[in-house]
Amino acid sequence: MAVTGWGCVEQSKETAARIVACVNAFHSPEGREIATENITEGLVWEMMEALQLHHAWAESENAGPDYNGLNRETHPHGEDIWRRWWQGNLDLCDRANTATAALLAKLEGKG
Repeated sequence: MAVTGWGCVEQSKETAARIVACVNAFHSPEGREIATENITEGLVWEMMEALQLHHAWAESENAGPDYNGLNRETHPHGEDIWRRWWQGNLDLCDRANTATAALLAKLEGKG
C-alpha cells in the first residue's frame, strides 16, 4: 500500500501506539511468558529489519535533500532533488510501517 503525504506520519503514530500496547502487555507475568514462548530468532531478525527501516527513515528526515551546498530554490534541479527525496522518504516510511505492522501482528497473535 503506497502512502502519500502526511498519511505516513499518521500511520506511524498508530503503529507506535500498538508498539506501546505490546510492550506494556509483555511487562505482565503472562506477557513475559508469551514473549518467551513466541519470540523466535526469526522474529528477532524481523524486529531488527523494522528498526533499521525506521532508523533509515529518521536519518533521511534529519538529513533532508542533498542540494550540493545549494538549496531547493537555487539548485538548477532543486525541485527534482526534493521530489526524489520526498518520494524516497514516503517509500521508507511505508516499508518501515509495513514491516512493523507485520511484526506486531505476529506478536499480537494475529499474523
